[in-house]
Amino acid sequence: MNIKEALSYGFKELSNFNTNKLDASILLKHFCNFSDLDLLVNSDNNLSTEQKKAYKQAIERRKTNEPIAYITGEQEFFGLNFKVNEHTLIPRPDTELLVEKVLEYIEQENITSPEILDLGTGSGAIIISILANVENASGVAIDLNPGAIKQASENAKLNNVNDRLKFVESSWFSNLKDNDFDIIVANPPYITSKMMHELDSDVKDFEPHLALEGGIKGFEPYVEIVQSSPTFFKNKGKIFLEIGFDQKKSVLNLFHSDIWQNKKCFKDLGNNDRLIVVDLLKK
Repeated sequence: MNIKEALSYGFKELSNFNTNKLDASILLKHFCNFSDLDLLVNSDNNLSTEQKKAYKQAIERRKTNEPIAYITGEQEFFGLNFKVNEHTLIPRPDTELLVEKVLEYIEQENITSPEILDLGTGSGAIIISILANVENASGVAIDLNPGAIKQASENAKLNNVNDRLKFVESSWFSNLKDNDFDIIVANPPYITSKMMHELDSDVKDFEPHLALEGGIKGFEPYVEIVQSSPTFFKNKGKIFLEIGFDQKKSVLNLFHSDIWQNKKCFKDLGNNDRLIVVDLLKK
């Protein structure tokens, strides 16, 4: 089997997917160590026995709806590479909005050495992307899943921010000792229990439910985060929360005016409400 034949095989085997050509190309490049150039100009090159076996196994996994990122074990986010596994959500482009707004805030306020708390860090994509773009920033990343903590720690090393990032295994704030943060970020679980059953199989059958399900109403985690977070700010501060497309009103209502101010909501590339940003009144 040469490269051209391998691609043809992948296209056919994954024909039920709209992304079959892209998926087959990604898997072939990843498991056979081919480049885009190889696929274009070296299509007559043969696969070794080991390459053929690895590629066919990857195709079979994809046929079960397993996401490409879990098959390859990696996902790009904000221009960086992250390792992912069954303990972590796959970082998505919509979440890059949160990182962008945090970076804008740090620059506008000229915060020289921001301390950042990331709640439910998962793969670490949010906090690591921020630290990678702010030289003097440091932070703490929290997750209840030890498997996620392990994966995020590896990603911190991979992206050279491990010396500025501490990890804490905790259910939200319960095991957190630090209380001097300038910024708090979170992408909490926000899928309702009812909607969990209606998710696509590549999500509900493979991604961690702990990081997806937000209870009966879908915003239960936000209640605890909003109520508890003021204690953990240094003085004034700002919180950035990713939300579900229909949760703007419910989440904004959690921020009482005697504690919080300047409530804003930003839309993602699909024009859906995606990010809540609110200032803490000075202590």
